[in-house]
Amino acid sequence: MDFRKGIVRSFGTLFKQSMVDEGSKTDNSFSKFWGYYIWISQLSEDKVWKIDSITSQPLVLCLNHLSYLSDLRSEQEKAIKKQMKQQ
Repeated sequence: MDFRKGIVRSFGTLFKQSMVDEGSKTDNSFSKFWGYYIWISQLSEDKVWKIDSITSQPLVLCLNHLSYLSDLRSEQEKAIKKQMKQQ
């Protein structure tokens, strides 16, 4: 139980983001049905032959990389918005 609390504390933004995604009406049934497989698919770059190598990695490593990808995407979106405002 302590491990779970530590994971949620460390990677809470991922879980909150997942809950927000699941809360949208258009994506709700998809996210509910596929759950964490969406993250596995993202980490394996949608390559089915990479799934085994992803699922054999430590959970913290995978969550850390997902957090990085989320932050990277957020920064890219900010840069795009800034660029559009300048035009």
